[in-house]
Order: sequence, then C-alpha cells, then structure tokens
Amino acid sequence: MGRRDERRQTRQRLLLDTAMSILADEGLDALTIPKLAERMGASVGGLYRYFPSKEAIFVALQERAVDAFAQAQQEALNALMPGDTQDPV
Repeated sequence: MGRRDERRQTRQRLLLDTAMSILADEGLDALTIPKLAERMGASVGGLYRYFPSKEAIFVALQERAVDAFAQAQQEALNALMPGDTQDPV
C-alpha cells in the first residue's frame, strides 16, 4: 500500500470517528456534512472526496459496527475454545 493510500485510509478513519462522535453526542439529525467538515477543520467539498453522500457515511459506520461485532464474536468463541485458533471466516 502506498503512502497516498495510507493517508487516505487514515483520513477516512478520522472522518468516521468524527461522524460517530457527532452521532453519539447529538443524535442522527445533527450529523450534517457541513458540521462534520467544521469539526474536522476541512472543506465540505474535501469530504466528498472520501464519501459521496451522508448516506455513504452511514453505510460505512454500519459496516464498521458489523466488523467490530464479528470480531468480538470471534474473540468470544476463541476464548471458549482456546485450542482451536482457526478463524472460520
């Protein structure tokens, strides 16, 4: 992975972290692209380079939550069966 790709992924993670913070603190209706840009110190247009819409941000947050849940489930299964370290996924 190149340096540019790493920076892009880092920026996407920061954007999603910031979006999640707004959702947790203020609720769904409070999450707007302008508010997200302001919190990040970025331009509105700059955010659209990472996600084409607010809905795309919601989808990415949902995917992140599903991935975290799957990882937690796998860790719980591994704890129940310590000798079996094979990941079925």
